[in-house]
Amino acid sequence: MREYLKEEYSLKEAIRRAALDCEKLGVMQPFLENHLSEVENMLFTEWNLEDALKIEREEGREEGREEGIEIGAEKNKRQTIQSLSEFFSVERIAEVLKMPVKDVNHFLNG
Repeated sequence: MREYLKEEYSLKEAIRRAALDCEKLGVMQPFLENHLSEVENMLFTEWNLEDALKIEREEGREEGREEGIEIGAEKNKRQTIQSLSEFFSVERIAEVLKMPVKDVNHFLNG
């Protein structure tokens, strides 16, 4: 990359050419074949710890939302099965909800 910069290529072009050189030489070849544009973007974009931490926090929040949705769905399923058990057999609940009987029993007893 430094050589290309010395030859007065733009930073973006120097990064691209250096990455392509690495790919041709087999340096990190499998990785670059799949992620060349991401490598270019990461090198071209100013990357700092603050940005990295911000992205990590955003990803953490997204994971938390997904876990919360799963927990809520489990709780809702449990409540639904418990309500239905007052009127229907375990086998009928399993049939209607298209679940194995053992899973319905798990929600009722767990």
